[in-house]
Amino acid sequence: MQKVSSKFLLSSFLILVIAIVYVKLADIATFLAPLREARAGASDFDIVTRVLVFLLSLALFFIALIAYQKSSSKKFLFVALAFFLFAFKWSLKVTNLFIPGNLLTDPVENVFELFILGMLVVAIFKK
Repeated sequence: MQKVSSKFLLSSFLILVIAIVYVKLADIATFLAPLREARAGASDFDIVTRVLVFLLSLALFFIALIAYQKSSSKKFLFVALAFFLFAFKWSLKVTNLFIPGNLLTDPVENVFELFILGMLVVAIFKK
């Protein structure tokens, strides 16, 4: 019986994965069609959604701040900071509805999200 090399198995597996990904990407338009419909419906609730997300993130900031004050755990401080940044970002999005101009461009929003994720990562891995 002939022995199959691990390089051959690995390359065969990679070719199979690439073929599957290619077939799936070709079918992505069908996959994204419901998202296009949902986007059209979601725009009707944009103001309500922005305000609710802002209020929820603000409430979570205060809850995390209270937890920090009770426990003095630095983890809660980083969680509170993350939710503060989240609430601030969404306050800019709400303000953007009423004041003309783009207060929150995509690059600025990406920086906010990077800092939010950074605070959450520090909170998770801090000892």
